[in-house]
Amino acid sequence: MAESGDGHLTTAHFDRNTPEGGCADCHGVGGRWQAQEDLVITHPELPLFEGASPWYAKWRSGEHAFVPALAEKRGVDLGRPWQSLPEEFRHCVLYGTGEEKIEATVDMPNKNETALMTYTSSQPLRGALAEVERVFMNAQTSSAKQRYLPYMRKQPCVTCGGSGYDQVARSVRIGGLTFPDLLEVEVREVRSWAKRVVNDLGARQREVGEPLLQDLSRRLGVLDRLGLAHLQLSRSAATLSGGELQRTRLAAQLSTELSGIIFVLDEPGTGLHPADKAHLLDIALEVRAAGNTAAGCR
Repeated sequence: MAESGDGHLTTAHFDRNTPEGGCADCHGVGGRWQAQEDLVITHPELPLFEGASPWYAKWRSGEHAFVPALAEKRGVDLGRPWQSLPEEFRHCVLYGTGEEKIEATVDMPNKNETALMTYTSSQPLRGALAEVERVFMNAQTSSAKQRYLPYMRKQPCVTCGGSGYDQVARSVRIGGLTFPDLLEVEVREVRSWAKRVVNDLGARQREVGEPLLQDLSRRLGVLDRLGLAHLQLSRSAATLSGGELQRTRLAAQLSTELSGIIFVLDEPGTGLHPADKAHLLDIALEVRAAGNTAAGCR
């Protein structure tokens, strides 16, 4: 069944958030966020500080004030459209001046922005792209990091192809597919794959594999009945519509085989198509028939 020469494997090998399962180069992230020129300079037909760049639309970091100093040193008129400025100057603004130091007197707002602190500094210009990535990495909270994502794109890791998984998870194949492959196909296709794999199991493999595949099919069946068979398992919550997110949460709550549980569902039908509501009621009745209590709140 498994098309790989790997020895004893554990669930950790298929979890990209573990040392065993995560790509050694990207540590399971699947890539890294990188600042992009077209996101920093969105309207090159306008002057840099007058609409060409949302990054320079207001104070973003201490390096902001060094750009006018660089322009003065290069004899560049910042009132001209960005795209008409000398290429060497534009490259320095975006990618830095290397070892060349730029001296500037910087007026920085204090923390409560009620006053300015003035100081003179001489240092190389880091460049907007590197500066975006620096402040992003130094941001202490996810909400703070969100402020810099509009200037960045996630670039896939070359080693793992963006999956975030180590070589084992990317090489072990069951039924012709690797674990990362399964995450990229639709729920309906994974269900078909599970049925096919069960039929191909040998006697010894069936004892271990059949219960797992049946449980997988049952859970995916709930997603299918709630109209989510078109989703890939890799889809993040942020990419789902409101109705899809509501149904995935319901599926997670109602996929249990436990009994003696009280389920209190807060407006479970919100955002659902009438046909999906009928399936939801059927699933709730099955949960109750299994020895649980299911109650909905409006």
